[in-house]
Amino acid sequence: MRLVIVTVDTARAIGLRWIAERYFDMDACIVSPCESATVDLDEAETPATIYMADAEVCCSMSDFFIPRRSRTIVVGALPGMLRMGRSEGDIVEEMRRRLESMSAITSEQSMPGLSQREVEVLRHVALGHINKEIADALGISINTVLSHRKNITSKLGIRSASGLSVYAMMNGYLSPSELH
Repeated sequence: MRLVIVTVDTARAIGLRWIAERYFDMDACIVSPCESATVDLDEAETPATIYMADAEVCCSMSDFFIPRRSRTIVVGALPGMLRMGRSEGDIVEEMRRRLESMSAITSEQSMPGLSQREVEVLRHVALGHINKEIADALGISINTVLSHRKNITSKLGIRSASGLSVYAMMNGYLSPSELH
């Protein structure tokens, strides 16, 4: 298995590479998230390649990461992401759990079951719409929008609109072109 680390934080990348090589005996490389990074990433691509990237990088390079979401570990501060700023042991254990689950679970099995209406509400939230705008667009009451949002946050464990936006992009519910 090969790990490709894509982050703007060089010190973080070096630390993650060191952990991958020391604890998991993985071949790990660091790729800079610049305009030419997609070429570098494509060259590193194998069926067993795992990607580790900052949430911001995943968003800015979503055309690359969305099709590989089942093999991507997102690094950030939101629930569902690999959180830094913890002890080495905690980071190693979290990486171990994620790597084991990646080898055992397909992306369809790992995704929580959102209803079609919840997906529609999620898309609107990710686009920055407020509850009233979502209700008007979908022809439902504000209370129904609030109920759907409560169900979404409960299922995903993500409470912030920015976290829901990243989730929507990484799971193919929102394309990059819709954000402009």
